Amino acid sequence: VEFVGHEIEDVLMGQCPHKKAHIADFTGSRQSGGRPFDFVKGCFPALKLHHRPVELTRDRELELAQRIQEHTQPRHLSRVPGYLVFAKTIPATWGNGDFFDIIGVRAREEQRGYVMDNRAEVDHLVLSLGDATGHGMGAALMATSLTAMLRISIRLGVYHRDLISALNTQLYEDFPDDHFITFLLGRLDRARNLFRWVSFGQGPLWLYHAGDDQIESLEPHHPPLGVLPKVLGYQPTETQLEPGDTLLAISDGFPETSNPQQELLGERALMEEFHRVARETPEKIFQSLWERIQSHSDGVAQGDDRTFLLIRRLE
Repeated sequence: VEFVGHEIEDVLMGQCPHKKAHIADFTGSRQSGGRPFDFVKGCFPALKLHHRPVELTRDRELELAQRIQEHTQPRHLSRVPGYLVFAKTIPATWGNGDFFDIIGVRAREEQRGYVMDNRAEVDHLVLSLGDATGHGMGAALMATSLTAMLRISIRLGVYHRDLISALNTQLYEDFPDDHFITFLLGRLDRARNLFRWVSFGQGPLWLYHAGDDQIESLEPHHPPLGVLPKVLGYQPTETQLEPGDTLLAISDGFPETSNPQQELLGERALMEEFHRVARETPEKIFQSLWERIQSHSDGVAQGDDRTFLLIRRLE
């Protein structure tokens, strides 16, 4: 099968508006003794069929892998009244070792913990930001696998302490010794106006206090996931969010931006820039930080993936 356009990919990825009809046609074809090949010819007019296989080129394989990974990024975000949430990720190459997630959840009725809630408006959001070792194909595989494990666990209502323990153990067993994932996981609680979070080597994480116009740097709790066989001393931090407060997490691709002299930008310059624009819109804050790293890089190509996650309590 030679692809012409992306119709068959869109069906497989769940984006085709006629997906149910296609599946029904396929089922009917099988039940009536028809051949799957006939189903393909009938349901996908954008395909050219040949008797010989057509091999995908390496570039085409990478393009398809990139599209699949991009489809794992959250697209339909639940809202928490009284809050703004903004996130963006920009890979250095075709594959992204950075990732973020924003998932609406609700408290379980009979058991502790939270379970996925796909309503447009929710009282709780689970937010995460992570960074797998390196960038490119290997890092993208690591990031995508953790995203999948996280979402399945939340769908099943796995308690956060058990979730983290299972994620760490699985990554420790699966990854080579020099591979790991830095990871921030937290839950935004509308009723209590707080962000309950834990960080595994993921930083920087800054909290802008609107009341006194100060920035607080929040430190990670643990080493990255997959470094140690067990998570020891697990205890999330509860950070209170007052009206106008803004919490910002960025991956190390921002401060580790290099210039032609191989000098790193560093966290302080970015924290100062964040302080300067902290009352602006989330989009404006992102743009200001992006312009700051572009100015520092002075034409040097992006060397690492960059991800930005912001939470603001409205005044």
